[in-house]
Amino acid sequence: MDFRIGGAVMNTPYQYMMSRGSLVESMKYRDAAHGGLAYYLDGDNNYIETTASAGPNGEKVYDNGMILKGVKEDGTPNDIVVGSDYWYNAT
Repeated sequence: MDFRIGGAVMNTPYQYMMSRGSLVESMKYRDAAHGGLAYYLDGDNNYIETTASAGPNGEKVYDNGMILKGVKEDGTPNDIVVGSDYWYNAT
């Protein structure tokens, strides 16, 4: 006799490895070579997209930025850059 009840199984280790960037599949946006946007953090920790090698006050430029799909409260498309580590901090 063989039976199955349900069938939906959550792969918890896979979820954690993806959110921590430990798997090849999670490389998207991790750096410029994988589609990450360049940005720096201003004095208020806002993510500012840039094409320069440093921020206006010498801030470090990171290359793991991404723009999440969606719209702003006013209905315009989202254009706010966040670091790809956003997923690590949000989980």
